[in-house]
Formats: sequence, C-alpha cells, structure tokens
Amino acid sequence: MIRRTCSAQQGLVTVEFALIGLLFLTLVFGIIETARSMFVMNTIDEATRRGARVAAVCPMHHADIARITIFGEPGGDDASPVLMGLNTGHVSVEYLAKDGTAAISYPDIAFVRVSVRNYNYPLLFPLGSFDVPPFTTTLPAESLGWHPDLHLRTCIGI
Repeated sequence: MIRRTCSAQQGLVTVEFALIGLLFLTLVFGIIETARSMFVMNTIDEATRRGARVAAVCPMHHADIARITIFGEPGGDDASPVLMGLNTGHVSVEYLAKDGTAAISYPDIAFVRVSVRNYNYPLLFPLGSFDVPPFTTTLPAESLGWHPDLHLRTCIGI
C-alpha cells in the first residue's frame, strides 16, 4: 500500500529539522566553549604555580621567569605556545618581605608572588572574547638562585 502525504506537509520535516538542529548545535557549541574556558582557567592557574616555583629558586627579576610561567622556553619567544594571546606582559613577579610589603634586597625576601592579569581570551567562534580574572600564587622564597659552593647566582634548570 502506498501512502501519500498532503502537499501542505511536504516541507514540514525540513522546518522541524532546522529548528531542532539549531537548538542542538547551539547546545553543542556552548558545551565546547564552556570546556575551553575551563581549560583556560586551569591552565592559567597552573601557569602561576609554575611561575612562582621558578621564581622561588631563580635570581630576582630573571628574564626567563615570565617565559617559563607562560609555558615557553627559556630564552625563547614572549608569546605562549599554549594559550592564544597570552604573553609575558600579562605576568607580574613580586618579591615580598615577611610582613607582605615589597622587598627591595635579597636578604629581605620571604615570599614570591606571581600573577597573570589583564588576559582577554578570544572565543573560538566570532562571538567576542572573555576577560579572565586575575590569578595569583604566592610561595615562600627558597634559594633565589644562590648557590653557596659557587658563590654566584644561577638559576638551576634555566
């Protein structure tokens, strides 16, 4: 038996698919962007921990601390190979005394603080971008590159 449809309903499947498909694709792309934003947040959090660890054992104001913070190579480029738009200009390294004020000289340093600020991450789709909140990690200062046997400041591993 052949079933015939009314000519008024012939395009109905296409319209229904367009409406449901639009909602489905919006949901899928929303999930993708949410996952990417969580990746960005976790990566920047890890970057500040990484930078604080390096700053705790390297000499004050070593040029490679910011590069290593953004997952770059020592002596390499100032742009991050992991996150679009992240560069060493977004990284700040502070040396603090025991009372939390800025330390000026090596003997006064008790803590190092590394922050990533003012980073704006572009979205995958042309919907704009989002401002990433500032991330900060503070660690106790360790050797700061001082090696007693060598009597000079070196940054082990850099």
